[in-house]
Parts: sequence; structure tokens; C-alpha cells
Amino acid sequence: MSNKVIKLSEYPSSLPPYWNPYHYIIQNNNEDDIYIHIKKILTQFITTNEIIYVLGPINRDLEQYIYKFSIKLNENDDIFFKMTTIEQNEYATLSIKNNYHNKIHIDNEKQRRSCELTNISKNDKNSGKDLIEWAKIISIALGFTSMYLQDSSYITCPTRNKLFNRRFNMSKNHEFPLRTLSILKKRVGYYSQFNFFPYKNTNKNFINQKELIEKKINILFQSVTWLDFDIFFTKINETIKIVKNNKKENILSRKYKNNKWMQYFEIIQSNYNHIKSQFILLPSPFYAFKYFNNENCKNFIDWLELFQITYTKYLSENYEIYENNKIVKIDIPGLKLLNEINIILQECKWICYNLTIQ
Repeated sequence: MSNKVIKLSEYPSSLPPYWNPYHYIIQNNNEDDIYIHIKKILTQFITTNEIIYVLGPINRDLEQYIYKFSIKLNENDDIFFKMTTIEQNEYATLSIKNNYHNKIHIDNEKQRRSCELTNISKNDKNSGKDLIEWAKIISIALGFTSMYLQDSSYITCPTRNKLFNRRFNMSKNHEFPLRTLSILKKRVGYYSQFNFFPYKNTNKNFINQKELIEKKINILFQSVTWLDFDIFFTKINETIKIVKNNKKENILSRKYKNNKWMQYFEIIQSNYNHIKSQFILLPSPFYAFKYFNNENCKNFIDWLELFQITYTKYLSENYEIYENNKIVKIDIPGLKLLNEINIILQECKWICYNLTIQ
């Protein structure tokens, strides 16, 4: 069987031996040493070339697929267990490993039973949510009791026109961090729904960052208004008008001579205005993210580009205006708080200290 993923109902008479983690989760016995437990369960399913077939989750069409994994199992390695889907770019990417030296527990036995979800991405057969729950079930069946991950997921909008990314390159869609978008849409992190919570690693222990993030997001929602953005866009537009009317070469025309930036900014403002026309009764633009979906995502994502591209501090036109014959900086409403939240989320690991089935 060379297939990387096999539909369970299509080849019932010629399926390779496969492991069903849903069956073994019931029989899980945590009294074994974790390495012995994994070896006892998986040995009969692993071929000589360390390939294993695993029954995948049921998708929204009530279908199940068998995924092909490579397995690494060596008790003497720092990472004594690792399983990764084959052909990651073609099918679902799912990688789980144990790393005894990446400490999230003080107790050595608990640490030995912790695992890291190193990579996960949806495909056309299973959603990201399917695969995260599946990863948890696999880990529980293998005897792990806790799991951690680094949130580095990004989102692109399926209905979005190609706008601008760095240096106004229109050849690619600009990706936006899912962690930030989830905070704006649900006021909690994406992985919170799977019983993961944000923790920041210090020299001594992990500090729960959930309350700090909630505090900052509440301030953001309550302190930034539509009027703040109206004033901001008015000031930028005044500078754009001066640039367009100015025929002489000076500091202003040299700085703003890139017409593509003006196009970029006009599109951002147009999308902001569209959001405002629909959600003006809400106290702040950020409350509108509750209604974000794949159909209207273009307006939100393009507007968020204003924040995302300014995080990197290479596009000063976004926050500098011409006033009283000189260039001065102005605040993008909410940027400082969004940046602080984003930095916290970047530094955090998401930890589930007690793996359970939802």
C-alpha cells in the first residue's frame, strides 16, 4: 500500500493492519512506564521500516480515513517517541513527539508523560478541529497525560483579493496570525476550546497568562471607538491630499512618493468603512470581529493589515503625518495593546495539563 491516506470504506478487503486509537483509549493503562506502554501498543502495527497506519477521525461527511505515519521510537534519545504524517504538504500534517528535556512539569514522571503537538494542519478530508481532537486521543491512548504546543497557525481569507504584503508585493495573500484573530473574534485563544491555556516559561516555572490576556483584550475593546479611527483616517488623508497637490521635490514628496502605498491605504480605509457601515451600532470596531466569517473575511483581514504590517515597524507611512511643516507620529488606535497581546501570544506555550476527551 503506497497510499498516504486511504478511505476506510473503499478498500475493506485489502487494508493494511492499522491502529485504532479510539479502541485503545478505553484500554489505556497508565501503570506502565510510558515508553514500555507505547512500545506494547504500537509494536504489532509498526512495519520493519517504521511505518504505521492509523485510523483517522470521523469528518463532517461521516467518513474515516487511514493515515500513514513514520514512527521513531528509541528510549535512549532525548526525543524517545515521534510520529509524523508522510507527505506533509499533500495531506494532513500531524506530528506528535515526546521531549523529556522541554520541561513543563517539575515532577519527572509527569514530565515523561508529557508530549508536544509540534505541527498540525487541516486538509480537504479533515478539519483542524478534527485533527486536534484526534491528536489528543492518540496521545491519551499512548499513555500521555499532558500536551503542549506553540501556536504558530496563520489564516488567509478565501474570498480576499491579493492585496499587499511586504514591499507591496501583490503576488501573495498576506497571512494573519490565527492566535490574534481568535482573540479578537472569541476573546479567547483558538486552542482554549480544546482545554489548552497560555503559559509563559520563566526560569523557575510556567506562569498562566490567561488573565493578563483577558485584561488587555477588555481594555482594547472598551477604550477604542469608531471616532478614534475616524480621526486617525482623517489625519492620514490630509497628508495624502498634501502629497498629491504638492508638485515640488521636498522631504514630504520623497517620503510618500510611492503611489502603491496610497493605493494600499485607500483599500484599507475602504474595508474599514464597509465594516463601520454594517456594525456602527457596536461600541468599537473590535466588537465586530464576533461576526467574522469566510464570506466577509476580506473586509476584516484587509483592515487588519494596517496593524499586522505596522507590527514590523517597516511601514512608517502608516503612523506618520505631515503637520505644521514637519513629519510627526500619530497613534494607530489600539495598535499598542494589540502589539502587546500579540507578543504575549508569541511567547506563550499552550498547555493542556490534563488530557481528556471533549
